[in-house]
Amino acid sequence: MERKSLRTRLTLGVLSAVAFSLLAMTWVVSRDLRINMEAAISAQQYSTVSLIAAEIDRSVRERLDLLHELSRTITETMRAGTASSFTCSSGRGRCCGCSTWA
Repeated sequence: MERKSLRTRLTLGVLSAVAFSLLAMTWVVSRDLRINMEAAISAQQYSTVSLIAAEIDRSVRERLDLLHELSRTITETMRAGTASSFTCSSGRGRCCGCSTWA
């Protein structure tokens, strides 16, 4: 059996160490990038959901305000005794969704 020279053994040892170091660095960088990417995507999704939720909330509040105003107007009209004149401006007798009252 032939022995390898010291130079050959050192070269193989250094190459093995370099290869192992490269694999270890690749794994560490890959893991770090994955963590950063997940954090960025999570932040973006949270931002998007927050914007959509704020728009829905604004829309619901706007409609609730309109309903409160309408109920106040109906109550005042009923107290005044003129409920029979309270019809939708479309002439259908009940609200068609036009939001305009005569």
